[in-house]
Amino acid sequence: MNIEILASCECGKAQFKTTDKPILQLCCHCADCRQATGDDASTIVFFKLDKVQIGGDLQPMTYMSDLGNQTQRLTCEHCKQVMFDKSAGFPHMLGVIAQRIAKPFVAAPQMHVWTKSKLPNVEIPKQMKQFEKGIS
Repeated sequence: MNIEILASCECGKAQFKTTDKPILQLCCHCADCRQATGDDASTIVFFKLDKVQIGGDLQPMTYMSDLGNQTQRLTCEHCKQVMFDKSAGFPHMLGVIAQRIAKPFVAAPQMHVWTKSKLPNVEIPKQMKQFEKGIS
């Protein structure tokens, strides 16, 4: 069965395409991810970097995680929407902000990370894997 997963920003000028399934899906509660997406937590879907195509005018913004890994968020230069996450902790993967991925894809996070930074109003299902910091 062939799959095609597409994503784009609000204005459509930053784009993503792959025919590979994701290798990791997670929900991050760190302050940087929350600020980047404007949500209570950010769901990020990771793909093998060498199996994806990205295009458009992307502006990198670099952060340093609490674990000391450099993380780069790639934002559309036109609409300023965050599209991608590249982390030194996952050098061979590209994270795509789940809200940018077109249907019929539905994100299914396998774990929650940086739960020590979780907002008090956010509930995590008890059976879900949880990490106070990054994946260990």
